[in-house]
Amino acid sequence: MAEDLIELIAPHGTDEANHGTERYRVDNNGRIRVPREAAFHLIRAGFKIVPLPDPPRDPPPDPDPAPKGAFLMPEPTAAPARKVPRSPR
Repeated sequence: MAEDLIELIAPHGTDEANHGTERYRVDNNGRIRVPREAAFHLIRAGFKIVPLPDPPRDPPPDPDPAPKGAFLMPEPTAAPARKVPRSPR
């Protein structure tokens, strides 16, 4: 079973961290991956947890409110009514 590793951001100027007899190297980006039990102690010593990326958002709802399969009536295309002058009585 793979060990559950936690990624942490090391304090500025830190090149390694020790937990018990284990030594963990900080990479060039200032990050370190350590077992869960070591992460607790390193966080208390000033290391920060790397935030997880935001989950993908759901696509926006369909702007067409008509249910699927509904028949849509076409827009009327009749010409506008014209005013007819009244004849005098």
